Amino acid sequence: MLWFSTKTKVVHYMGEIVGKEDGYWQVDFYQRNAQGKFFKPERKDISMIEDEQIVTLLAAPTSAGKTERTLGSLSFIGIPNGIDIR
Repeated sequence: MLWFSTKTKVVHYMGEIVGKEDGYWQVDFYQRNAQGKFFKPERKDISMIEDEQIVTLLAAPTSAGKTERTLGSLSFIGIPNGIDIR
């Protein structure tokens, strides 16, 4: 889980660390659906972030879907309470 600062607040995002380059972590971000589950977008959303932007490391996500259509939905265990994740 990572954070980014905007002009008025701090927002959090879920992502998968895929590498490290020049002292920055390469992160592939997830998107969140209306049901609060996460999924990998069709087009990769990769950014470089600094160490201090990492809030916590979580275990690999588990599939939250039971049908073919929802098998791409992912759920994470250990997300801290009270954090708004985008």
